[in-house]
Amino acid sequence: MNLEELIKKDCFETKTEEFKQRLDEKEPLSWLKSIAAFANTDGGTLYLGVKDKTSELTGYSKEEVDKEILFFNNQVNQHVSPKPNFSFSYLPFLVKNKKRYIIEIKIEKSPFRPVIVKFQGYPMIFVRGEGQVHAATVEEINNMVLSSEHIPFDLLPTNIKFKKEDFSKLFSRYKETNKNKTLTEKELYSIGFIDDKGFLRKGALLFKDNYNEDLTEIKCAKWPGLDKGSSLILSMEDFHGNLLDEIAFMTSYIEKNQNNGYLKTKDGRKRIHSFPKRSILEGVVNAIAHRNYYINGSQIQIDIFSDRLEITSPGSLVSSGYLKHETNIADIKPRRRNGLICSILSKIKLMEQRGTGFDKIESDYEKSQIKPYIDSNQDYFTLVLPDLTFDSCLQNFPKNENKVVVGVIENEGKNDKKILSYCYDDYKTIKEIASILSIQVSSYLRKEITNLVNQ
Repeated sequence: MNLEELIKKDCFETKTEEFKQRLDEKEPLSWLKSIAAFANTDGGTLYLGVKDKTSELTGYSKEEVDKEILFFNNQVNQHVSPKPNFSFSYLPFLVKNKKRYIIEIKIEKSPFRPVIVKFQGYPMIFVRGEGQVHAATVEEINNMVLSSEHIPFDLLPTNIKFKKEDFSKLFSRYKETNKNKTLTEKELYSIGFIDDKGFLRKGALLFKDNYNEDLTEIKCAKWPGLDKGSSLILSMEDFHGNLLDEIAFMTSYIEKNQNNGYLKTKDGRKRIHSFPKRSILEGVVNAIAHRNYYINGSQIQIDIFSDRLEITSPGSLVSSGYLKHETNIADIKPRRRNGLICSILSKIKLMEQRGTGFDKIESDYEKSQIKPYIDSNQDYFTLVLPDLTFDSCLQNFPKNENKVVVGVIENEGKNDKKILSYCYDDYKTIKEIASILSIQVSSYLRKEITNLVNQ
């Protein structure tokens, strides 16, 4: 029996129809790209349990249907973003008096294009032609963007009704920071937290007490040196949770893993920490507020090195473009990617509406000779806070191309003086140091630099 006999019409693999005998578990990209391509083009129907060459029916048992649908949903949730709308139908037929099923999956054209497949770390965009899928051209991607509804992630609709008891942490935080006032449903509706039918927006879900999806994944690590070259990790923790718990977790992790000490003054000594408390909070909140939640399979990353803290968030800083080691961070005025999330953070006093977070960080480092900076590209942005307890060759002395380092260096290596002279003016990466020495980055070089840093 073939598909034509089952659905009573001629069947061909076209721009809107495709057949597959089974979903490939070893190479899921082979069919995930078809789902994204339908969503990016005109929608379409994928028939499972049908041989693609002859349209002959092979079908599934009832137990196999359940397993296949579970696998389909897991893979789409993990790799396709924004998730397109689709529905399932099950077409029965008989083989030797035993019932089997064809799975019919109807994929709608997405209003939020391009729909992206992210597989093995690589984002890909596909479109559908006549009976085939191909990678989208630049022109096709531009057309998708121009015709898309451009709805921010946090304002996407859900089918989950608002229940006040699901947001006890949010209501409690609002009361604590607003002179014992109560957050009203009218206020939540006014900022788009709830739609006119009482359903939550996507951004609202991230504040639910029991939210625990991969979308809010956090990875934190403390490293013994200046980069991730060491096989040793001093501390490592992961976290999933709602946005309020995320902020508390990240600030706590940084504070308990930073250095604490004293700075000698003429009147005695002054308590000093690696990173200003206000800058930690501003950096963490900024990462939460401006991350691109459309990017599946990614996470906010906290890395503490011996000389700095790096807070990396998926997605570029909107409207800021490409930034490399930008130290004038108060001049950066990123456009808000997630207006709803920012409004909630503002209402509970974790963020200011006028966007002064970078100004505060720059102010915290005003008396320091080393400055915080930002890197940003199309995939991520990173805020770097220098460690105020790190005493090495990172200070910005006046420029002098012919300076010579003089002094006693314990266990002096053959490159030590050249390294110190090169780093005298400004912070340098290990790759830059290796380049000036005309050698490769190696464990020996890391050891040599660590010895200098420790002195």
